Amino acid sequence: GQAGRWTVTAEVALAGANAVAIAVSIVDAEGRAAGPPTRPTAVLRMVDMAMGADEVNLVPDTPGRWRGSGRLSMTGRWQLELDVEGGRIMVPFVSTR
Repeated sequence: GQAGRWTVTAEVALAGANAVAIAVSIVDAEGRAAGPPTRPTAVLRMVDMAMGADEVNLVPDTPGRWRGSGRLSMTGRWQLELDVEGGRIMVPFVSTR
């Protein structure tokens, strides 16, 4: 998705019974790996229940790429919410474990 002047790609992979691995890539308008001046932020939120969001600590991996992980409290529909310089991107996924 687009977040301001950046193109953002996010991958969410189930990584065990209650865990997800998250990878975020950011490129500029020319497709070059880039990074905004501020670190992107991410939270996991359950879609069908009024629960608080769980913050994901994203750490730099390579230029323009961040990795993190999170715990899921239960099965169901979830959403990864990314904020990149004020632009928000939502990535829905389902946990069946």
